[in-house]
Amino acid sequence: MRSVGLCVGFVCFTLFGACQTPELLNPLIANEYALENTTAEKIEGNTTDNDFVTQLEELKKNPIQINLATAASYQQLTFLLPIQIQSLMQYLAQLGDLKSIYELQSIPFWDLETIQKVLPYVEVKQRAQNLGSIKNEINAGAHQIIFRMMQTVEKSSGYKMLDSSGVQKYDGAAFAMSVRYRFQFKKDLQFGITLDKDAGESIAFNSKSKGFDFISFHVFKTSKKFLQKIALGDFVINMGQGLIQWQSMAFGKGAASISINRQAPFIKPYQSFAETNFYRGIGLDTRYKKFDFGIFCSSKKIDANTIVDSLDGKSFSAFQTSGLHRTVQEMGDKASTHQWSIGGRINYHFKNGKVGLNGIAHQFNLPLVKTNDLYNFYALKSNSIRNVSIHYSVVRKNMHFFGETATNLKGLALLNGVQIAVSSKLDWVMLHRKISNAFQSLCSNAFTESAETNSEHGFYNGFSFRVNNRTVLDVYADC
Repeated sequence: MRSVGLCVGFVCFTLFGACQTPELLNPLIANEYALENTTAEKIEGNTTDNDFVTQLEELKKNPIQINLATAASYQQLTFLLPIQIQSLMQYLAQLGDLKSIYELQSIPFWDLETIQKVLPYVEVKQRAQNLGSIKNEINAGAHQIIFRMMQTVEKSSGYKMLDSSGVQKYDGAAFAMSVRYRFQFKKDLQFGITLDKDAGESIAFNSKSKGFDFISFHVFKTSKKFLQKIALGDFVINMGQGLIQWQSMAFGKGAASISINRQAPFIKPYQSFAETNFYRGIGLDTRYKKFDFGIFCSSKKIDANTIVDSLDGKSFSAFQTSGLHRTVQEMGDKASTHQWSIGGRINYHFKNGKVGLNGIAHQFNLPLVKTNDLYNFYALKSNSIRNVSIHYSVVRKNMHFFGETATNLKGLALLNGVQIAVSSKLDWVMLHRKISNAFQSLCSNAFTESAETNSEHGFYNGFSFRVNNRTVLDVYADC
């Protein structure tokens, strides 16, 4: 009761506030601002590229067709609340297709700020049908090549220092270089390849490097048939509220105080220059009546700090996520461990929401062995990890209920929240989370205080108040 009283006190006295000025109504600026306010722990290793902004730019070229799109299509627009998406779907179901973009003003919970943000990415006119074959789609698609090179003028200490053998610490050239080729036909077909070399890394051909230090590729096809999406190569997976699996961008505590629920497609192509936090293999997403079925299988080598012990043999003590391979030691960690992953989800959709079951399993060719320090008491110490969870999302009148319950068969994690459109000017969100010490997951990114999704118990309150057309006040308290 004391903690609840403190939460209420924090809300009443508004210990944190942020005012947003009119220029934030520009969609690109608004989303970059939200990205900057994402907690650093949540986005580490996943923001070295402007993949989110690139996605919005692609939507400008191929806007969402309002009269034809499903609710899942709007999950790409992270600034839209589930209440707003559900309200749009109900409006179309009851009153039919929109005749003009200006009809968005008639939809409940759609204020002028939301409409201004969404306008660049939606259209009312009918979308042209697919061209019938992959060959025709390739002929009609667009090609894009990005080349980026960077070098600091001052020589870093890594080139001045010598190792024990008298050789330069950094073996490669001082410039960083990235190359990306991408083809896209609307939202129906895309493929591409990404090459990246960090400063200090060499371009070499050996057992661990095939020219560039990092090579990524993907093929992604969408359809309106039973097999709605297929991904080959590199891709990211999102499930539930991120307790066991989330690899897309997600917001934590910041100026966007009510945008805390996770929403993104189950599978997306990986297009970033970052060298971690993705899968490599095949992924499928299907739809049959009111059910969604998604499955993926991945096999890739990862960087890890390996240890050779005369008694226990070979193992690894930690994952190496920097993506840097400049020195002999860093090259020794590169691709030193093999990771296999398999997982999937089943969703059942009903009138005002959905409920689903998620599962994922990871296997390593080497055991993970942590030190015996007290802070590692509950840490993962095995060559495998498995998680299952159930999640739900329900819109009821002006309220959106969402949550997920997950386990690794040793610990339990609970996350439940509600977003309420109190009035045309006020939005309110509450979220409760309780995660046990023994809960562990490999690729989680839930709404938590720390980077690790374990050992946490908290209650979050957030308000967004539109003072007028020029000012928005965001307030939150977390305890």
